Amino acid sequence: MGTPGRPLWDLWVVVVAFIVLTVSAGCRGDLATTAPAPTPVRSDAALTPSPTAAETTGPASTTSPLSSRPLVWFAPLGPRADHMGFGGSVDYYDLFKPGAAWPIAASRVDVFMVYATWVDYYSTDAELRQVVEGVAARGLVLGLEIGGLTPSDACGSNVEGFDASLDPIRRIQAAGGSVGVVQFDEVYAGGHVYDGPNACRWPVERVASGVADFVRTLRTVTPDVMVGDVEPMWANVSASDLGAWMDAYREAAGEPFDFFHLDADWGLADWPERALAATKEAQARGIPVGLIYNGGDAGSDKAWNDAAFERIETYEGRLGGRPDQIVFQSWMDHPDRVLPESDPTTFTGLLSAYFGVRSAISVGTVRTPDAGRLEVDGSLLDTDGAPVPNATVTLTATPLDGSYSELRLDGRVPAEATSAVVALRVNEEGAGPGPADLTLYEVRYSEGGAKTNRVPNPRFGHGLDLWGAGGSGVVRTRPSDRGSGWMLRVEATPSQSVGINSGEFGVTAGAEYRFAVAARIPVDSIGSAYLAVIFLHGTEVARYRIHLAPLAVSLGHAATDPSGGFRIAAADLEPGGYRLRLEYAGDASHWPAHAEQEITVK
Repeated sequence: MGTPGRPLWDLWVVVVAFIVLTVSAGCRGDLATTAPAPTPVRSDAALTPSPTAAETTGPASTTSPLSSRPLVWFAPLGPRADHMGFGGSVDYYDLFKPGAAWPIAASRVDVFMVYATWVDYYSTDAELRQVVEGVAARGLVLGLEIGGLTPSDACGSNVEGFDASLDPIRRIQAAGGSVGVVQFDEVYAGGHVYDGPNACRWPVERVASGVADFVRTLRTVTPDVMVGDVEPMWANVSASDLGAWMDAYREAAGEPFDFFHLDADWGLADWPERALAATKEAQARGIPVGLIYNGGDAGSDKAWNDAAFERIETYEGRLGGRPDQIVFQSWMDHPDRVLPESDPTTFTGLLSAYFGVRSAISVGTVRTPDAGRLEVDGSLLDTDGAPVPNATVTLTATPLDGSYSELRLDGRVPAEATSAVVALRVNEEGAGPGPADLTLYEVRYSEGGAKTNRVPNPRFGHGLDLWGAGGSGVVRTRPSDRGSGWMLRVEATPSQSVGINSGEFGVTAGAEYRFAVAARIPVDSIGSAYLAVIFLHGTEVARYRIHLAPLAVSLGHAATDPSGGFRIAAADLEPGGYRLRLEYAGDASHWPAHAEQEITVK
């Protein structure tokens, strides 16, 4: 736990998340996009042929995959995405080889979606044919994500949603394929909401008219195509806003969208409730709806899949969300691998896990027979009541009033950054809403293994000198409750907000950095606040966040017996209130499961 008054850098309790992306979690980043490489690739490099229909598993179906409920989409990012500054899955084309290691996941997928940018700029003729033939051989529908608006002379250039073109469809047709489904890429957000460079800010009716015009043009070359839209759920985009957009499109096109997909902003604490509200808006209009499942800006394949599954569990498990369409889509740096489906860290591994048997932990008894001692028993069963034997169940405890801990973030300084500030946000700019009762002891930023802390007044020894604070919450410095020194106290109700920035300090472009905070955060404050390092080049270049939450203490684990039962005993819990969490990580056949219960140790 560290010694009072010691610098936080010497403390041993850390949470590390290596961040290398500049795309914000859960959204597609700034709608102003960098134009892709202007020279399309058309080399006919030799590739492994796609399987023929005879090589695929199972008899041919006379039922259209588009009639499936729920309809399942799969849209990994190809290995080249130069305009985004990173590549996607390195084994992308292996999905279409004979005997590719995803037979179970492939049997669950109905739509395989590609990006118009990949079709136009990054795929060779041979690569495109391989994908087109591989999709058809597996009985899947080929989907295409594309913009639905055309830039004007005054606006829309390099803005997401403004790349309406028949070129990718014609190229797919020339490769022997057909597009069965078109998903428009955030045309409402790009045309109406976005207010950055080249923004149009058109009335929603004009956006709807422009998209409807393109749909009519689209159907001159692919008459039976289904069309739908994906929109971000930013803090300034409400469920009722999306409902009004659906109505405007129906009015302009004379028909509703065939489907509607939601792109959650994972940084918003209330994203599950926002997704559920938007789902109800679509379903009330008879439009099938789905929430995109992904791992956001996680820094590894495992972390990406873990984050995606946690969001699935939250939405479908805790809130009871029942999407009409299941959408697995990445436009991020991860996952790097899509195969094999037997590996839980790959993209097809995520699909396989989603369609596994769902399981649940039941807490039996929780006892504290002696001071500091804890005994917990329970059972792990699937949703049909069958036991899950030989499974590992872990137990953690999180102090309700928060324990002193260090949260840390490692990453690389963006190439264009010249300076940075540290920012605390409570109930604003993607934090909250929720109650906040925070104590910060020290903030630290260093580069390249050096011990020099670049944050001005990092331990608040000079009060709020070199820190700018605003908002309606309470911000004050006090003598530290951990010995010598000072601490920063921040309190806010869900209706209050706080914004605090440090003084600006220099950074080295491309350098590895370490960003950390020593803090005490009670359980009730989870979701209300984050601390960020904001990289600047005059204006903001990138923002990387540490979400402020208390660290859980590991108390042990146990294997389930043949009946699914388990018992875990732990010692050395200090008196106080705790939130216990029992967790089962899942396996190739079963969903993860968890259960929570609050206790008091006397």
